[in-house]
Amino acid sequence: MKKYSVLTIVMLMYSCTENAGNNVVPKKDPVNAAASANPGAIDKLQPNGDFDMQKSEVLEEKHLLFNDKLKRFFQLNEFTTVFGEPDSIHAASAEGRCNYIFEKQDGETDYTGRYFYKQGSRFENADTAMAVDLFKFTKENFIRYRGILLNAETSLDDLKKLFPYAAAFRQTVDYNGENKLERIQLREDAENISDGHINLYIKENKLYLLEWWFPC
Repeated sequence: MKKYSVLTIVMLMYSCTENAGNNVVPKKDPVNAAASANPGAIDKLQPNGDFDMQKSEVLEEKHLLFNDKLKRFFQLNEFTTVFGEPDSIHAASAEGRCNYIFEKQDGETDYTGRYFYKQGSRFENADTAMAVDLFKFTKENFIRYRGILLNAETSLDDLKKLFPYAAAFRQTVDYNGENKLERIQLREDAENISDGHINLYIKENKLYLLEWWFPC
C-alpha cells in the first residue's frame, strides 16, 4: 500500500477543495433559464403587472406611408390611382358606428360621409377628403413606418422587436367573425392627447390588420 506524508495529504485536500469550488454551477434565473433552453418559451411567460396604455409604444400616423405613396389622409382622386376601384361604397351613417374620422359640421344632423371598401380595407370619405380607417395587409397592400416595411409577411417576432411592451401584453380576441386574432394596442401620440389608440391584429403569426379605434 502506497504511503502518503501528512504534507501530501494536506495538499491533496486543498486541491480537491479548489476543484470543487471551480465546478460549482451558479443558480439560474428561471426566466433566463427558460429562454436559454427554448428561445420561444420566454414569450409564454406572463408579464408582470397590468397593461398600461400610457407605457405602450407609439405609432404616429405622420410616420406612416401606405404602399409607398400615400399618408393616412389624402384626396379622393388619389384613391383609384393607388388602390384601384373600390369593391363597394356605403353611406357611413348606415354602418351604425358612433364616431367618424371627419367630424360633423355644426348643425349637421346626418353625417354625409361614405366608406370605401377595398380588399378588406376601409377608407372614410367626406367631400374630397379621404382617410384610412382599417387597413388589411395583402400581397399588394403594405405600409412603411419610419422606413421599416410592414406587410403580410411581417411576423409576430418582427413586431416584438418594434413594440416589445405592447407585444408582451397582446390579447387573443374575436374580431368581426375572425376567430382568435392576436391584438397589439399602441398609442396614437406620445403626449396621450388622443382618446383612441391603434390596434394591430395578427393572424397565424403574421401581421393582418391595422385599425384606428376610438371609444363612443
